[in-house]
Amino acid sequence: TSAIGREDDLLGGIRDDEISLIGKSSVVIAVTPKFFNVQLATTKQFTATITGTNNFNAVWKVNGIIGGNATVGVIVDGLYAPPLIIPTPNIIDISATSESDPTKTDFAYVVLFP
Repeated sequence: TSAIGREDDLLGGIRDDEISLIGKSSVVIAVTPKFFNVQLATTKQFTATITGTNNFNAVWKVNGIIGGNATVGVIVDGLYAPPLIIPTPNIIDISATSESDPTKTDFAYVVLFP
């Protein structure tokens, strides 16, 4: 470290070896179950376990749509309700994204059947 680097350290500056830690999130999200068959007219509860933050809220999506819709089904607080008619394809992706770190997302998959 140069004399300037040591002076910066003494004055509370950021060292090169600290730069890699800035902006890194320790948030981890895991959705369970990962794969499930869902019959029409039933519901399935998914759980998002979030660690590394005090905010345990997740944004739920169905096929990339926040909250889902009538075509792919809807999800509220992890409770998935399938659509009235099976879409094509009949495989639906469920995702949960951490509210505290929107870069952290996990997925589960549903196969719909009559």
